[in-house]
Parts: sequence; C-alpha cells; structure tokens
Amino acid sequence: MTQQHTVGSALKRDITGPLLFLFILGDVLGAGVYALVGTIAGRVGGVTWAPMLLALVLALLTAASYAELVTKYPRAGGAAVFAERAFGVPLVSYLVGFCMLAAGVVSAAALALAFSGDYLSVFLDVPPTAGAAVFLVLVALLNARGIKESLRANVVMTAVELTGLLIVVVAAALLLGRGEGDPGRALSFGEGVDPLPAVLGGALLAYYSFVGFETSANVAEELREPSRTYPRALFGALTAAGVMYVLVGTAASVVLPAERLAASSAPLLDVVAASGIAVPGWLFSLIALVAVANGALLTMIMASRLPTAWGCRGCSPGPSGGSCRGAAPPGRRSPGPRPWPSCSPPPAGSWSWPRPWCCCCCSSSSAPTSPCSCCGGSRWRTSTSAPGRRCPCWPCCPASSCCPSRAPRCGGAAGS
Repeated sequence: MTQQHTVGSALKRDITGPLLFLFILGDVLGAGVYALVGTIAGRVGGVTWAPMLLALVLALLTAASYAELVTKYPRAGGAAVFAERAFGVPLVSYLVGFCMLAAGVVSAAALALAFSGDYLSVFLDVPPTAGAAVFLVLVALLNARGIKESLRANVVMTAVELTGLLIVVVAAALLLGRGEGDPGRALSFGEGVDPLPAVLGGALLAYYSFVGFETSANVAEELREPSRTYPRALFGALTAAGVMYVLVGTAASVVLPAERLAASSAPLLDVVAASGIAVPGWLFSLIALVAVANGALLTMIMASRLPTAWGCRGCSPGPSGGSCRGAAPPGRRSPGPRPWPSCSPPPAGSWSWPRPWCCCCCSSSSAPTSPCSCCGGSRWRTSTSAPGRRCPCWPCCPASSCCPSRAPRCGGAAGS
C-alpha cells in the first residue's frame, strides 16, 4: 500500500475491524441473490458456482483499487475524495459526490417502499407510503444516534441475512444425506450452452450480487487504523460473501434442475420446499424485510458522510463555502451541522467557486483579498497536503476567524 495520507479528523474513530467487516458483508449480501441464482442457472445450467467465482475475482480487482485509495486518503467522501485528488478540481469532486448522494437518496427511497410493500403486508397491513415514511424516520434516528449504534444494528441484521442463506445450504445437505438430489448437476452445463460466453455472461449478472462494498469508503475517516483495518475487512468480507454465494448456487443446482430454477421467481424458496424442511412461510418474508432494512441503513450512512466531506473541505456551493459537519453535537454521536465562523463573502464573479480544499487563508485585513497576498499575486499555490498538486488561492477572510482551521491545508511556494 502507498503511504497513508494523514490529516486530522473531527469524526470519532469508533469503527473497528470486525464492525467494518460486517458493514461490508451486510451491504453485499441482500435479497437480490434469492432471484439471481435462477437467472444465472438459465444461462449456464447447473454450473452456477463458476460465474459466482469469476464475479468474485472481478469484485476483488475493483476492491484492490478501493483499498489502495482508502488507505492513502482515509477521509469521509469516498469517490468524491478520490476524484478531487485525481483531477484537482473541486467542481469535479462536487459533481461526483452529488451523483453518489442522489443515487443514495433514490436507493433509500426505493428500499423503503420495498420494505413497506409485500414483505411488510405479511405481518402488518399499512399504506405503503406511510410505512415507507415511518421506516425512513426510524432509520434516520438510528443513524443520528451514532455510527457505533448503527453498526451494532447492522451486526444483528447481517446475522439474519446469513441465516437465510445458510438455511438453503443446510436444506441441500439434508437432502443429499437422504440419498436424494443429483450432485452431478453442479458440474454440467445446460444443453447447447457454450461454456465460455455463458460463464462470462453469468459473471456479469453475478457481479451485481457483490455491489455495495464501495460504500464502505465513505466511513474511512471513522476507522481505527484504516491502513491496516480497511484492506483486511474489505477482502475478508468479499471472500466470505463469495464463498456463501458459491455454496448457495451449488446447493440449488444439486436440489433442482436448472430448468426449474430458471423458471421460478423465487428459486431458493423452491429449493427449501423441495428439501422437505418445514420452514414457516413468513420466515423468508422476515429475512427479506431485514435485508431491505439493512440495505437502507447502510445506504443512508453512506449518504450522510458526503455532506460531511463537502462541508469540512469547502467543496459545497454557496457564498461562504458551506458548513463543516465534522463534529458531533452534544448528546449525539453522528456528524451534524456546525457552521464555520462567519466570513466575508468572496467578491462578485470570483473565479474560485466552489471553495477548494486547499484554500489560502492569510489575509490580515478585515476585508477579503483577491487573490491572497501570500500567493504573491498568483492565482495558484502549491499544496502541502497533496504534493504535486496546486490549489486556487481563495479570496481570504480574516486570519482571526475561519482561516486558522483551513490554513494548514495549503502552503509552500506560490505557483504560476
């Protein structure tokens, strides 16, 4: 790994290695695999484990990039942070972060509606819109309480998700123990299937079941020893999920032929039913509810860290660069709004919006200067926090107000 980019953090480092492992595992596992096995079986036949393995390899390659970047820049913001470091343009970082935030909001809304729909109706009959609104409020309250409490809830829900997949594996094992099932199906492709294109196509579908681990980059600033903890938890969680998916896919092929799996809308439920195990019908509805709730919880954790990154690094739009959300207000353990001390707004038509991470706060006068006097009249200055990068000189506010909190992020000689 490259040398870690160390900058002081205002977020509490409450996330340990095991909690991060279960964060990633809980985000990767989900209700989608219950239908995905049948789709993959329709492409490759009984060899459902082969696309799963290839998808795991592809996911690990992507994870290696995240491990490298997170250990170098362990800051809240994930891909938005990486985009700023790569291009040195705050607007690019803002746009990347905004897209991630928009995707998170839409995902949370969709998961909330899924939670209050057919799954919840098994236990409680409520209007879907009202149920979704109450669900989102409860998840938001849990997130506002703190990251440690949110991840403890994730531990319980991840255990429930794993239980559902383990039931499928145990059901297949019991069926084989009775001398039933056909282990040979797990090694045979479907009739008329070309193995290589089929496995590659199935791997593209299977890769969807590994999506979610990238959200863990947004909590890097709250990790203890991120350079050591993050790679271990990331690769460990993906490997554990891959092993579970391979076992589940193999178990399904052993119990039922590929044609039945492909034709079913709930193939894993059919596997359990075919094994003869008496499983209550509501059990898998409960597991699906928990999986959806866990997905929404972790998505909202990710989304809440993006404004944190913008506010504390000055990438959010506005006349004074937004607010810093890096500190937890009294009585709470999650980031909340905490504005910077007031600053004079930049001159009209200033070229330095949105405020860059490396702002040059050095003016000693009461009025902002454009550009800063310490830049020697230049619009660019070499950054000490990101060697080799230059940052625009921000028209400064007085050094006695907001500048001391930002000044250490920029230094060195003025650029051209």
